Amino acid sequence: MKKWFCENDKKFIKKDYESMLRVPEMTDEESSFVLKVKDMVYKGHVSQAYKYCTEIHSSSIEDSYLYKISKIYGDFIYKSKDREDILDFTTKSAHTELDVILKACAYIVEGLNKSLTIYPRWGESFCPLSRRVDVGEWEFSAKATATKMIGDRCRSARINQSILNGLLEYNLDDNQVKDIRVPFLQFAGTNGQLLIEDLMEGFYVVLPGPKFELPTKLKSIGKLKTCIGVIKLVMEMYVKTCKTIENVETSHNDFDDIFDVDVDDEDKSITHNNNKYNYICKPWWTPKKSNSP
Repeated sequence: MKKWFCENDKKFIKKDYESMLRVPEMTDEESSFVLKVKDMVYKGHVSQAYKYCTEIHSSSIEDSYLYKISKIYGDFIYKSKDREDILDFTTKSAHTELDVILKACAYIVEGLNKSLTIYPRWGESFCPLSRRVDVGEWEFSAKATATKMIGDRCRSARINQSILNGLLEYNLDDNQVKDIRVPFLQFAGTNGQLLIEDLMEGFYVVLPGPKFELPTKLKSIGKLKTCIGVIKLVMEMYVKTCKTIENVETSHNDFDDIFDVDVDDEDKSITHNNNKYNYICKPWWTPKKSNSP
């Protein structure tokens, strides 16, 4: 990107995404809850902190943010209070990618939105799905090494390009297509970063967002607030995308996968009324399909 775009181009590209990539602040009530739980844990009152989380969860309005974060904080305390590390990491037995997903990440995703679940897709990558609509691919690695991180980011960019193309092939108008982009998370060990891929004037651009770290020890509970905020931001984007797609009809037909029919040649009556459709480029690499739900 540094070589392809001048400084003015980069500023123009980023200007509409700065607010989008900013994690919203918690309300005073939510911040007060987080501070109180953290203070209890740091003072060694772990059981009291867990009890407080369950009380707030049961007394909060269902599906409110306080209702969700109180469950997540309670789950984290329960998972970590009797362990040195929730990944069970030792020098003899290193944790795996699945450990990071199942033990350190999945409870946050489930606590925020039960309708979006992390499923294995395309081999070793993972994708949150809603009603079988692919909305973004997340990449996990057990350790943070430069070679693995760079390779995973390139892989994610290609997979998410395919996902973005699929979303843009729905019959969207210009107002609807403004909400279509592919946010995704990349994890290297317990370190994570939010990224967004979009199609801008014929270029597929991946914009970097906030970084965070998944807490795996009780004493690192202070890191949980940022993790929840970033993942919540991604989930809200996915929900918005799903709502947009649910309101339109796709030009894709399952027979195309079997008989390799070119829809554009076979059905000229289908029109795409958005300005991004004409810029779609089919990647040279296509992710293999999975039989997972």
